[in-house]
Amino acid sequence: MSLHFFISRVAEDSKWALWISRVLEGEGHTTTLQDYDSKPGHSFIHQIKVAEERAHHFIAVLSPRYLAKPFTLNELYFAISKERAGERRLLIPVRVEECVIPPLIQDRIQVDFVGKDETACQLALLDAIRPERIVELGAFPSPAPTATAWAASVRTAMGASPSLPESARLRVFLCHSSEDKPIVRTLYSRLREDGFQPWLDEEDLLPGQQWPLEIPRAVRGADVVIVCLSCQSITKTGYVQNEVKYALDVADAQPEGAIFIIPLRLEECEVPERLQRWQWVNYFDINGYPKLARALRARAQAASKRPL
Repeated sequence: MSLHFFISRVAEDSKWALWISRVLEGEGHTTTLQDYDSKPGHSFIHQIKVAEERAHHFIAVLSPRYLAKPFTLNELYFAISKERAGERRLLIPVRVEECVIPPLIQDRIQVDFVGKDETACQLALLDAIRPERIVELGAFPSPAPTATAWAASVRTAMGASPSLPESARLRVFLCHSSEDKPIVRTLYSRLREDGFQPWLDEEDLLPGQQWPLEIPRAVRGADVVIVCLSCQSITKTGYVQNEVKYALDVADAQPEGAIFIIPLRLEECEVPERLQRWQWVNYFDINGYPKLARALRARAQAASKRPL
């Protein structure tokens, strides 16, 4: 599907805007960019309004200079006003330089070019404009029959089903603090390898989507919520506590005895009182992950028995 993009930038960042336009048009899309589309005699204001109205996406090339100019801020606020909830991802912020993000768009996931080379920037941009996340994993690059057979037997023994389609896998929401992101990324990878479908914000939230809208939706759509506990997460205020609250609300609607919330201690820490009624798992123990996997398999078996 060919999309049309309006690219908003300041003159000092024209090189970035031109490069973004070249990448998008190389994929068969069309763009409106002042450098190409404004000619002597044109009404600049009229052209901007027409382009904004017909665009599927509005790309804001964010830098300190962009955020200091009234006319680019007016373009940015126009895009926000056209879609406040962010469900269609009309606005896609692209950060090309370190800058302070305005409060109005702080809850929008950004495409971040800072510190990345050209290939990484291109991949990030193209991934951001896809209608949905691409979840297919690449094949293992080196044939290793013995190791592959061994890994498959382990997954089978654990009850995992890597060949299942995405829609048939157990959906697992990973509630965590940003300080625990490195260990949670590892957990995410292990769950995927074992045939589950974990949900992690940095993998599943698309640029332009809003946290307050998408997080509750992901929690409601989950079969299980793993609450990752650490010394940081149990004392931190903000999103992680809101996610726990969403999970507790959904847990109240679950059938009696259903496994839905699993507290997972990433380190020695106190389990919050509101989570103490559920048996927790110590991820740092040698048998921690196998216990977690057993609980998820039990939940998957129970979920498969629900009427369609």
